[in-house]
Amino acid sequence: MASLRQQYFDKTTIEAFFGASDSYDDYSMEMVRINQNEQMSEAQKQAARQDYVSRLPDGAIKTNIMQQANLNELMARTEQMKAQGASPEALYNMRRELVGEAAAARLAQVDQEDANFDQRFTQYEAQKGQLLSQSANPAEAQIQIDQLEQQLFDAAERKRLSGYAALQETKTQ
Repeated sequence: MASLRQQYFDKTTIEAFFGASDSYDDYSMEMVRINQNEQMSEAQKQAARQDYVSRLPDGAIKTNIMQQANLNELMARTEQMKAQGASPEALYNMRRELVGEAAAARLAQVDQEDANFDQRFTQYEAQKGQLLSQSANPAEAQIQIDQLEQQLFDAAERKRLSGYAALQETKTQ
């Protein structure tokens, strides 16, 4: 493909039309090569990835790749810390280090909203189970369940209840 491009375009045109795509392709290929290298430890792989990114020319592509790398590290470290029972303060400090004060504050707020939703969902499931087991009339029980949903959740949250219930069920299996 590169030889075909050179037949039809000059270097400036090739860079203008295909430069960004080629840079992303090169980056992706190098990350696959590093990740599949079984002779490297995880720390060595991380160092090789960082080294590769540091050698990229400054610009939008490097910025995007660095942001994606920070996001991936943020997600991995967050999951790891949560699994280890990290405090909200420890999570906040790690996030502040990776993505800055404002983003860390927003993520802490999201954590609080998620915890609040989880608590309401647990309450909902318990009351729903109680209504279904105590009611002789399924239609009446469903009316009460619908009322319970409206009490505990706003319209957007109600839309995600069935999906969230399925996700919780897969986690317990």
